[in-house]
Amino acid sequence: MDALLAPLLILILVVTALLVATFLLRHVIWFLRHPFYLLNEIQWFLYNPLRLFQKNTSGNGGRWLFRLLLGTLVAPLYWVGIHILMTPLRMLNAIYFDLLLYWSVMLDDGIQEVFHPKLGSYRYESGLRYFLHWLLGLPWRLARFAGKSLFTLLDSLLMLGISILWPTLTMYHGTGFESAAVPIVQRGLWYVGSGDYVGSGIYFGMRRRVAEHYAPSGYQQGIVIVRITPTFTRNSATLPDKLRWLVGRNGQELSRQLPFPWATLEHWRHDFGHWWEYCIVQPGKAGKFISNWRIRPIAVLRSGNPTRIWGGMAHYSHTMAGWVAGASSWAVLIWLVGMLGQ
Repeated sequence: MDALLAPLLILILVVTALLVATFLLRHVIWFLRHPFYLLNEIQWFLYNPLRLFQKNTSGNGGRWLFRLLLGTLVAPLYWVGIHILMTPLRMLNAIYFDLLLYWSVMLDDGIQEVFHPKLGSYRYESGLRYFLHWLLGLPWRLARFAGKSLFTLLDSLLMLGISILWPTLTMYHGTGFESAAVPIVQRGLWYVGSGDYVGSGIYFGMRRRVAEHYAPSGYQQGIVIVRITPTFTRNSATLPDKLRWLVGRNGQELSRQLPFPWATLEHWRHDFGHWWEYCIVQPGKAGKFISNWRIRPIAVLRSGNPTRIWGGMAHYSHTMAGWVAGASSWAVLIWLVGMLGQ
């Protein structure tokens, strides 16, 4: 009896230590977020410091200023220059958000799913039935955790390349926790809603309070932290008259008429909230579920802290767009490093 008891106690201690360690790791990394959110704000501001003068869509000031700076090449030259200068800043943000925070969340979710499964039928079982199911399913859950860990590593490396090469920001998306946030990150699909104030697409905010406004209150509030590559972004105040007139009236038509290469619309909500909103435009896709390489969830907040998602989040590397975007970004980065080394 003692010969069986000792290994069992050791196993319990090891599992408990592992669960506590991953739990603490996620909370310590989340505690260290503030300097990186500040760097995120600096990056956001420097990409377009003139947005403070581009809040009014009813006048032509923002439009003419945009055309002047674009026509004289001041805007593109500034953008390229500041993008190059902010490479170290983008690298720091990428290491924290795409690697450390994402890893800690996925690791904690994965370890908990192994030893305290909640995915599938486990959620509705108890007693002896649960114990037998738990015991028989343990080898499969361990194998699944190992496989998902490899994909997590691949996810973060692909995201890291994109975040270093392209302008990438950390934003928030607010929705119901179980009704939308969990399905979104588990399936890797975003719902293109009909609330198309400034375009038909998926909406995000730079500030958490923006996402909280659009999410239910209390424990059912789900705030998805995402890494977004919004290039190229167009401020709604700089649009031609015929498109600015559509803001707040016909977002679906606005998205359809938005010319290439603009992929994201930036808009100041002066009617309420007084905040910036961002729409990754998806013309003609209202009411559909889509995946998009520009949007990469890294955590879901509940009561202000990263929370467990049963079975973990969908892998970015499972999509062809994610592979292409990440691999091509690394190819360009390797080429640039080679050019600089010559």
